[in-house]
Amino acid sequence: MDELTKILRELSPTLGEAPEPSLGFYTKIAASIREQQPQSPWARLFSPGQVFFRRVAFASLLLLTGLGGMLINNEASQDGADATAIMAQYDTTTSHAGAAEPDQLLVTLASFNQ
Repeated sequence: MDELTKILRELSPTLGEAPEPSLGFYTKIAASIREQQPQSPWARLFSPGQVFFRRVAFASLLLLTGLGGMLINNEASQDGADATAIMAQYDTTTSHAGAAEPDQLLVTLASFNQ
């Protein structure tokens, strides 16, 4: 054991003789280790990065477009449910008190159900 220790001491460099690693050496090693590790398709799909955030933005735009289209279709399909049609149905021949007429119109608009 003593002989082996003596040989190892002779072979080991002194403190000043040991070479310094170059800049970015540890980063390159860590990157190569990451590249060699197997990744599942789900890990690549949800890994945070520029591609992931583009996918999220695209999905959000599709969702907003779909909801906007649904909202427009629902409003267009309700014939006579808009405020102009309700006001057109308002009976103007009936005499109302001057101050009460706008209030009555607002109540009619607010309470309208199809």
